[in-house]
Amino acid sequence: MSPDFIRRAVEDCNLNALRLALFQVTDDPTFAAFGVDQAPMNGGASLATVVRASDRQTLIDLAVEYLGQPLVTPTAPRPEAVRPLIEQFVGRPVNDDEFALSSEQLAFGSAIEDFARRAPAVRAAMPDDFHVLVVGAGFGGIASAIYLKQLGIPFTIVDRQQRIGGTWQANQYPDVRVDIPNRFYQYTFEQTYPWTHRFAPGAEVRDYIEHVASKFGVADRLRTGVEVRRAAWDEMANRWDVEFIENGTPRTMRVNAIISAAGLFNKPLIPDIPGRDDFRGPAFHTTAWPADLDVAGKRVAVIGTGSTGCQLVPRIAETAGKVVVFQRSPNWVQPAVGYHDQVPQGEQWLLETVPYYANWVCFGFHWHSTQDLPGLQELDQEWVARGGINERNAKLREYLVDTIRERLGGDEALLAKCIPDHAPWTRRMVKDNGWYEALLRPNVELVASRVARVDPDAVVADDGTRHPADILVLSTGFVTEDYLWPVDYVGRGGTAISAAWEKDGARAYLGLTMPGFPNLFMLYGPNSQPRSGSMPKWLEIWGRYAADGIATMLERDARSVEVRRETFDDYNRDIDAATKTLIWTSAGKSSYYVNRFGRTSVNMPWRAERYYRHVGSFAPNDYIFG
Repeated sequence: MSPDFIRRAVEDCNLNALRLALFQVTDDPTFAAFGVDQAPMNGGASLATVVRASDRQTLIDLAVEYLGQPLVTPTAPRPEAVRPLIEQFVGRPVNDDEFALSSEQLAFGSAIEDFARRAPAVRAAMPDDFHVLVVGAGFGGIASAIYLKQLGIPFTIVDRQQRIGGTWQANQYPDVRVDIPNRFYQYTFEQTYPWTHRFAPGAEVRDYIEHVASKFGVADRLRTGVEVRRAAWDEMANRWDVEFIENGTPRTMRVNAIISAAGLFNKPLIPDIPGRDDFRGPAFHTTAWPADLDVAGKRVAVIGTGSTGCQLVPRIAETAGKVVVFQRSPNWVQPAVGYHDQVPQGEQWLLETVPYYANWVCFGFHWHSTQDLPGLQELDQEWVARGGINERNAKLREYLVDTIRERLGGDEALLAKCIPDHAPWTRRMVKDNGWYEALLRPNVELVASRVARVDPDAVVADDGTRHPADILVLSTGFVTEDYLWPVDYVGRGGTAISAAWEKDGARAYLGLTMPGFPNLFMLYGPNSQPRSGSMPKWLEIWGRYAADGIATMLERDARSVEVRRETFDDYNRDIDAATKTLIWTSAGKSSYYVNRFGRTSVNMPWRAERYYRHVGSFAPNDYIFG
């Protein structure tokens, strides 16, 4: 590559990540000597770790010089050498919990290889007919399958859809895409995939999952068109009896263990609106977007302004004759720099050329996430007494309001419809896909009202206004309280898991296991949505935990593994207490974070590093083996 190309690539890259990568590759202490600063962003509400401004040009010149020469990949650093590298990147000492999670995210070593080394012992202890069922073929199911394969444990993956991808197969509405950079939205064991976009469209994410399944040899274990309906635990045989529908045909199977990777966002929420079934035109939930739908010149009514609605409205507004958006309450919409940008050629070259650069880029996203977001969610009682959350959250609110006002060009009437009455991060933050620009289009109308009814050719709002429509789009989200849907799990003593959750909603130990339901692991279960991080990486951690638990059971010559009741109870008391110090219930039940009992049942209240202390590896002492 020419010196000019290399210089442009370096000037536009994550310099701190490149600094650490080149330090590892060259062993030149100059790279370690460059300092870092904490740069304010989002109106001073957040800080970003960046190379010190006074060192920037010298670092660029030195990097360009080295990158003009062939680079040799050094041996991956030993564990004791990783901590000093992390501390150089972040500019401060890290504690043990931070180091443990950071090491996982850097991924210099591979847990997959560690599992493969256990395989001979696991196979030696395994009964001939032992088999695991993995329900779901998204990020969680594929990760679980990869770890099971490395351990030599037979398994089958089933998915009710006709293709790998999970939520990225189910959601194919216009401009569906990730809302965090896809260098962060990927597995730790496959970090150099040639993404074409900074924020990948849904189809590209699905392609990534298929690539991983093929590369790691689990795609041939998948059966599509399989909807599991019921699974009952046989206490005498220590097995699950599973009932399912496969491409329309009822079938059964017996398995020794189940990993449910059905996901949280899998059951569409279809609102019970009077007259909905009488609408004459196409009417559908966004998960059922017709592939051949043409909105050109049509009048489109969109109900809902969450992440999905804000993504699709700007795109369909480009060709639709009229788009009317019905908003029950506004959400905070966060600016996203480069949301539609492709990965620059220079950045891709660095990722492919510089050893460990990809690791440090991914780590940079992780570190910012874990250091930034949690502090915005924690209640400061002095601020609460004044009607706020904390100082940083107040700064973020001010920044967002100013940004919205600027985007709307001073339209105060529209601004009043767009400012939420809850604090930022009380509900999920929405990524800006051109939302405010779309609201300013002459063919887009925002109706700040609930829907009263649907007529055959129109939608009528609570305020009495009637809006003619040719197409009705339900961008109404998902029934997040129905964990494990559509499967009815029946455990010991004939107890259905739904009955076990009747008191105050779904609960689980670490979001993964339940007493009374042996050999059942659930990924993305109750109270497991972490306060920071990347969901594919957490699904990888949970899938590994489940596979580790099954392997540990076999190594102990046991046939069942079940979380201890006292462990489960103590844990749930702990997270209930921790939740009271956080922001999520301050907006009542207007968020999917809060269940119908008024309890936060989706989010994990601990900070990510503390949660990882418990889920980073399986802890046998928390379980009973039978």
